[in-house]
Amino acid sequence: MTEPLKILMLEDHATDAEIVERLLKKQKLHFEFRLAMNKDEYLQALDQFQPDVILSDNSLPQFNATEALEIIQRRSLYIPFILVTGAVSEEFAAGIIKLGANDYILKDRLARLPAAIDAALKQRKTEKGIADYRYALDQSSIISITDQKGIIKYANDNFCKISKYSAGELIGQDHRIINSGFHLKPYINNLWTTIANGNIWRGEFRNKAKDGSIYWVDATIVPFLNKEGKPYQYLAIRIDITQRKKAEEELAEKEFFLRESQRAGNVGSYKTNFITGYWQSSETLDSIFGIDKNYDRSIAGWMEIVHPDDKQKLDEYLRLEVIGKRKSFNKEYRIVKINDKQTKWVYGLGDVKFDDSGNVTELIGTIQDITQQKNAEESLLQSETNLRTIFENTDTGFYLLDIEANIIAFNKKVNQFAKLSFGFELEEKRNLIKLFTPERQQQFADMLSEIIKGSNFNYEINYPQTDGTIIWYSVNANQVCESNGKMVGICVSVNDITERKKAEDKISESEENFRRLFNESADPILLLDDTGFTDCNHSAFSILGYSS
Repeated sequence: MTEPLKILMLEDHATDAEIVERLLKKQKLHFEFRLAMNKDEYLQALDQFQPDVILSDNSLPQFNATEALEIIQRRSLYIPFILVTGAVSEEFAAGIIKLGANDYILKDRLARLPAAIDAALKQRKTEKGIADYRYALDQSSIISITDQKGIIKYANDNFCKISKYSAGELIGQDHRIINSGFHLKPYINNLWTTIANGNIWRGEFRNKAKDGSIYWVDATIVPFLNKEGKPYQYLAIRIDITQRKKAEEELAEKEFFLRESQRAGNVGSYKTNFITGYWQSSETLDSIFGIDKNYDRSIAGWMEIVHPDDKQKLDEYLRLEVIGKRKSFNKEYRIVKINDKQTKWVYGLGDVKFDDSGNVTELIGTIQDITQQKNAEESLLQSETNLRTIFENTDTGFYLLDIEANIIAFNKKVNQFAKLSFGFELEEKRNLIKLFTPERQQQFADMLSEIIKGSNFNYEINYPQTDGTIIWYSVNANQVCESNGKMVGICVSVNDITERKKAEDKISESEENFRRLFNESADPILLLDDTGFTDCNHSAFSILGYSS
């Protein structure tokens, strides 16, 4: 059984309401009726009764139909509203319809009420459907409406969001406000010619937002025509395709790079047919393999090119991993060129193809000569080994810290220093600050703080030994940064400068002895250079009679 039609009547005369209710019952309408005789009861009924139709008298004490209509409109309630009243002027009737009422019925002509209710329900159902479509379109698309000259009259939230202009900034402007200058004049002219002739235009636009950022839209522009068949306004429906365009641009760049890399990188292509047991290859691949057009193109012939030490592994990989597990081919291996017997490293890529039954039929891919890269890798590995040897055996101690002063790595020399100074070996992940005495921990923490701020740090530090001697170290600390400038650690170098400090002390002592002999000598002593006197002892000052 269908739900009863809920009819709310706003009427301050109960007798008039009863007449309306009896009339509707005679029409055998399946409905539920509720009477509201004032504003409070009306508001309560809207919330609790939730009517399907509202019948309203024109005027009630301290309330009227116009106010009742405005309430449901403010609440965005799609409820048919029919004025049921005594005599009213045609001007008032036209006004209430213009405000949104579906119909008006005079109380002395109630026979038309059932038909009016039915028509109002159908109209509101249609309006609700249109409103739902408009809401869905407004939420999913970038919408604008312009007049026949292209001046924006409406811009939805999505348009404002993507263009970064407010509605107030857009309305009254034309679409040149978001013009990026990307599209040529013929493209724009074609758009205007199309829509000015009453036809729908579809295409893509590269626009510029208020902040200068670029975005792409897929646009459909629909002209609305007047009675003479001339456009009086245009509806533009756009979808943001910025990410798609970026992906297309990235794909185009990658395809270009791939083509150029294949040409410059000595890359050959192949297609192996497992049904026939033969393969095809490009001229570049033939050159890599050192074969000619008459070479045996069977799979066995391919395997003859593979280096003997890699043949079994490649065969197992191809049978078990690629064909057996239906995976792509991705392998580095060695070959022996047929023509000159040179050993080469190659890198193979391939995609497996299947028939309708799921059986592997083909392997299609590329092979690149990577001999130079492999040689370079070996050279780099050797260089790294050499650098590691130097690093471990240098007289300078090195250790690497993270930004919290935890030890990440260190060499042998700094470990020797640690044994002398701290009495134990360093360990990775150990916090360096905690190795110092309490009075020096704050000093080291301050140093780290300055380094993190960007300063290089150089200082000298001494450690008294149990035998009374002192070991002096020169310490240099710098930031370690990634390519983007982000600090990831601190590199510290340490040198034992004890002998230098001893030599400096001896020099200082010698200078003091010389100065004492110089000043206490009874003989006058004068020191000169090209510019004149640089120093005199006390005896010289006394004889000359001058002060210093």
